[in-house]
Amino acid sequence: YLDDYFEIFVNTNRVDRNSVTGILEQLYIRTGKLEFSFTTKMLHTINNALPIYDSEIAKAFCFAIQHKSSVEIKIQRYLHFYDELINSYKIIESEGLLNKTLINFIRRFPERQSEISMTKKIDFIFWKSKPYE
Repeated sequence: YLDDYFEIFVNTNRVDRNSVTGILEQLYIRTGKLEFSFTTKMLHTINNALPIYDSEIAKAFCFAIQHKSSVEIKIQRYLHFYDELINSYKIIESEGLLNKTLINFIRRFPERQSEISMTKKIDFIFWKSKPYE
C-alpha cells in the first residue's frame, strides 16, 4: 500500500480540489482500499490551502459514511462532504468565526505563523478542541 501511495504522491505535482477524485480512484484501483483520509493528507502536503479529512473532522462536522454503500456512492459522499468542508473553512475565515481562538493560537506559536496556513490552523483547532465530546 505505501509503495502505491508514495508513487502517486511523487507523481502528483499540481493539486487542487479536482485532484481528489483522481487520487482516490488511483489508490482504490491499486490497493483495493478507499483511503479518503490519506488522500486529503497527500493533497494538503502538496497544497496546504486544502483541508485534511480525518476521523476528528468527521466527528466535528457530524459526518458518517455508510460502510455497506458501494464504492461509487462512498466516493460521491466523501467528495460532497469535502466540498462542504472547504466551503466551511472559507466561511470560518471570511466571517472571523474563530478569531478569538486563532488569536490564542497565534500567541501560542508566534514564531511559526508564516509557516502555517490558515487552513492548517483551522485543522489544528478542530483536531485539538474536540468540541463534540
